[in-house]
Amino acid sequence: MLPLAGIRVIEVAQNLAGPYCAAILAHLGADVIKVERPQGGDDTRGWGPPFLDGSGASFHAVNLGKRSVTVDLKDADAVARLVTLIDGADILVENLRPGSMDALGLDGPTLTRRNPKLIYCSAAPTGRAIRVFETTPGATRIATKSSLRWRASSYNAPKANG
Repeated sequence: MLPLAGIRVIEVAQNLAGPYCAAILAHLGADVIKVERPQGGDDTRGWGPPFLDGSGASFHAVNLGKRSVTVDLKDADAVARLVTLIDGADILVENLRPGSMDALGLDGPTLTRRNPKLIYCSAAPTGRAIRVFETTPGATRIATKSSLRWRASSYNAPKANG
């Protein structure tokens, strides 16, 4: 038996950071349910070539072993059904743009009040505590030269104890 057998994960994430995080949990035996947009699904479906069954290889690499549902996050009834799904979960992994989950009422404090056992994982490219570039999508932030320069100049490496 795998170590995370019996653990349910809801993934409200796209591209690579969140899906990769949830993929690790799936490989360890968790039941991962990926939430995708009704029109087009996860962006990585179109990343290619190569393509397999109409989706990019990178999509398959980070979504193997997951189940998938479509949820229109602009539809209040659909979001309410998603909340019911999250109520029965052990872990939620998300990496939407900053503020998106809050606007939907799917923020950590709200969901963990409803489901105290829930582990809420926000897999943002720079973490939610860093406010620089907060409104820019993660892939753009990572790909820009100024972002990389900013990261290199502001990073303080941890110092060894003793």
